[in-house]
Amino acid sequence: MKDNYYLAEQTTGQVVQINADGSLKQNIVSIPLATGIIGNSGNGHLYVTGFDSTANQNAIFDVNPVTKSLTLFKNISGLPDGIALSRDGKTLYVANNTLGGEVYGFDTDTHIQTFQSGTLLLNDRPDGIALGDGTLAGNIFVNTNLGNLIEINLATKLPTTIFSGGSRGDFVNVDNNGSLLITQSDSVLRLTAPPGGSFIASTPIPAAIWLFGSALAGWIVVIRRKPVQHGLDFSVQTI
Repeated sequence: MKDNYYLAEQTTGQVVQINADGSLKQNIVSIPLATGIIGNSGNGHLYVTGFDSTANQNAIFDVNPVTKSLTLFKNISGLPDGIALSRDGKTLYVANNTLGGEVYGFDTDTHIQTFQSGTLLLNDRPDGIALGDGTLAGNIFVNTNLGNLIEINLATKLPTTIFSGGSRGDFVNVDNNGSLLITQSDSVLRLTAPPGGSFIASTPIPAAIWLFGSALAGWIVVIRRKPVQHGLDFSVQTI
């Protein structure tokens, strides 16, 4: 899939291929509410979250951009949104964009659910997700609609709120080793972890405890108008 660029268009319900300059190259398939998209370099296919009109249920689809065809991967309860694929292509992760939503993982061969994070923040919606790489490997990062960024350890499933009090969060991407790019409503932030480690400087705190701390941080940010870094040792840069 090198040098091929694909885009999910939620409003038009289209999966399209675009040129390097962002212009439209061709339409691939129609998927109502096409939202999250990730490529599988192993077989050249795309995984796309959207709506299954036949089953009248939200779903994940497997799209072959060469033949311009799609098959149902899995019907999902809730609102499947951001999507990520493990480096070995064996596990597909998806964020459930509902209040108190979770992150699920599915075996790409059997489509059986193999991971469930548990509720992250009761009053927030998980949106974009990205798997860590390098020093951040073993974690999945979740950008939420209320301006929280959460790191989930894939082995323990314990979440840690890295910061809160931002504006509306959506996309998150692993840029370089030890660096994340996350979108807010009016900016893109780069978060760089300290050398040789993840963003978490201490034992992760369960989400239920972070809920109170995040609410306080959000109140402080109304005054300071900047994300709160919960005492963890990393740098934030606005791009």
